[in-house]
Amino acid sequence: MKYCTKCGKALDDNVKFCTNCGEPMPTSAPQPAPQSTPQPNPQATQPVAPPPVDQQVSKPVQPEPPVDNSGNGGKKTVIILAVALACVVVICAVVLVIFATRDSGYSSETEVTTAVETTLVSNVADVGRYRSLMKRFNDAKLKAAKRGVGVKKAKNAAKEALESYKEAIDDRDASLMSDYGDEAEKYVSKLEKAANKAKKKTTVAQAPRVQSQYNVPESQKTNYRVAPTSSVGEYYFDDILDDDADRYAATTLAINEYYARHGCKFVTPALQEYFEHQKWYKNQGKSTSSVSLSGTEAHNATRLQKDRQWYKKNMAGASGQASDFSYSDFVRVAKMVN
Repeated sequence: MKYCTKCGKALDDNVKFCTNCGEPMPTSAPQPAPQSTPQPNPQATQPVAPPPVDQQVSKPVQPEPPVDNSGNGGKKTVIILAVALACVVVICAVVLVIFATRDSGYSSETEVTTAVETTLVSNVADVGRYRSLMKRFNDAKLKAAKRGVGVKKAKNAAKEALESYKEAIDDRDASLMSDYGDEAEKYVSKLEKAANKAKKKTTVAQAPRVQSQYNVPESQKTNYRVAPTSSVGEYYFDDILDDDADRYAATTLAINEYYARHGCKFVTPALQEYFEHQKWYKNQGKSTSSVSLSGTEAHNATRLQKDRQWYKKNMAGASGQASDFSYSDFVRVAKMVN
C-alpha cells in the first residue's frame, strides 16, 4: 500500500492515479507507510504521530532571547544621571552669579568670570602682603621692647590697621583689600621709624666720658661689684663678712657703687681711685645729687645706710665718711665680697 503525495489517501500499490484527487502516482519503489495517527481519545491522551515529511509545515525560526546586561546598563544609567546632575548644578551656579553681579556693572558672563579670577589672584597676593606686614610689625615691637622704647601709640595704630586689612582679605573685597593694605603699610612703617628714631635719641643723649686723672691701663683694671642687684633686707653683709670694720667698709662701698653706675664723680680720692680701676665704670662727671636711682637701688641704698650706722657704732674714731678708708681698704673688701 502507498499514499498519495498530495492528499495522503491510502492507495493500492498498483494504482497509478489517486482515486481521491487524481494525482499521478510515481512508478518508483514504494515508500514505507508512515506510522498511523490514532484519533485522540478524551479519556486517554496519547502522543500524535507527525505527518509525512512532505506534509510537515515548516515553522519560522524563533529569534534568540536578548542577553540580559541589566548590571552594566544600571551602572551606565547612574553615571549618565550623575553627569546630568553636575551639569544642572553648574548651570544654576552660573545663573546665580550672573544675577548676583548684575547690579555691579557686569554685562556678560565673560566679565563675571574675569572679575572672579581677578579677585582670587588679588586675594592670594594680599595674603602674602599681610604676612609680610605682620612679620615687620612683630619685629618692630620686639626691637622697641629690647631698647625700652615707648611706641604704644604707633603700635596700636598699626595693629588696628592690620586687623582691618585681615577682615577685608577674609571677605575677599578687592577694593577694601587695596585700601586697608596701603593703610597697614603706612602705620607699620611709622612703627619701624619710631623704634629706629628712639635708638638714635638714646645714643645722642649719652654724656661724654670725662678724662680720668688716674689714666689706669686696661690691663690693670678689675671688674669688682659689691652692691647687690636685687632687693635686700637688713644686715646684708653679716652673712658675707665676719668683721664689723669690713662690713662698715663694704656698706660704704656698695652705697657709692649705685651712684658710680650712673657715671658720678666722687670727691673722696680713695673712692674715685677705686672706681677708676673698674672696667664697668664710665666717669661722666655727674654729681650724686643730680642722678636718680632706680627703685631697687634706692631701697638698697637706704637699707645699707641704716646698717652702716650700726656698724659705725662699733668703730672707734669712725667719722661716718668714706674718707675713713683708703683705696687699698676698698680693694681688700671688694676681693672678699667677690
